[in-house]
Amino acid sequence: MLHRVGVLLAVSALFATEARAQIAINGAAAGLSSPTRAINLIAPPLVDNVVVGDKLRAGQGVRFEGAIFMNNQNCGNPFGSDCGIQQPGLGAISNGDAALPLAPSVSIVFDSPITGIAFNLFALDFVTDAGLRLVTKTEFQLLDRSGRVIDSNSDGKADFSFAAIPQDPFTSAGDPLKWWGFEGGEFGGIRIVAPIFETVPTDVVYAVWLTNLQIAEPPPVQVVPEPATVALVAAGLFGLALARRRQRTR
Repeated sequence: MLHRVGVLLAVSALFATEARAQIAINGAAAGLSSPTRAINLIAPPLVDNVVVGDKLRAGQGVRFEGAIFMNNQNCGNPFGSDCGIQQPGLGAISNGDAALPLAPSVSIVFDSPITGIAFNLFALDFVTDAGLRLVTKTEFQLLDRSGRVIDSNSDGKADFSFAAIPQDPFTSAGDPLKWWGFEGGEFGGIRIVAPIFETVPTDVVYAVWLTNLQIAEPPPVQVVPEPATVALVAAGLFGLALARRRQRTR
C-alpha cells in the first residue's frame, strides 16, 4: 500500500513539475527567450488562400490543421502589404477568410517535440458604438506528440492552456506586434481556438491570423555510457594491451 502511494505521489510530482515548466507567452513584447529557428511562411510550396496541411512538413517538420495560407499581397491578411499594420509584407496562417471559413481552430503539430513556440497573432473583433468588444477570448492549448490536446486526467479540459483577447487588426493597427505561445518543457504542438461572438455563442469568429513563428527545440541528446559498459570497454582494452605485450615479449 505504501509503495503504491509512493508511486502515485511520484507521478503527481512529475506532472506538477511539467506543469510548472510551461510558461504562457501572453501578449508579450518579445517572443521566445532563445529561438532556434523560424517557420518560413513563404511560397512555394504555400499557395495563397489554399489549405496549408502538410505542405511545410518535408522541409520544416510541421503540419497545420484547419488553416489556410495568405500571402503578403492578400489584404484579407492583416500582415499583408498596405493593409494598415505596422510591419507589412508578411505571409500569414489563418483559420479562414470571408469567402472560406474553415475551422473553429488552428492546430500546429511537429514531427519532433519542441520546447517553445511563439508568434504574432490577430483575431478579428467587432466593437459596438459604445466601445464594447463582442467576442470571447482566444484560447491557446498545448498538444502531445500525436497532435491531441494534453488532458492527462481526461476531464475534457486542456491541462496546459490560457485564454486572452489578442490584438485586433482594425482597432490596434498602430500598436507594436505582440507575442503569444508557450515555452518550457517538451510538447508536440499548439492548438489555437478561435473566439466566438458573445451575443451568438455558436458563431465562430473566422478571422484569426498568425505570422512570425519562432520555434525552440530540445538540445541534442548526449549519450552517457553506463558504468557497466565503461567497465566492459576498459576490460577489453586492458586485455588487448596485455595480448600485444605478450606478443612483443615472444
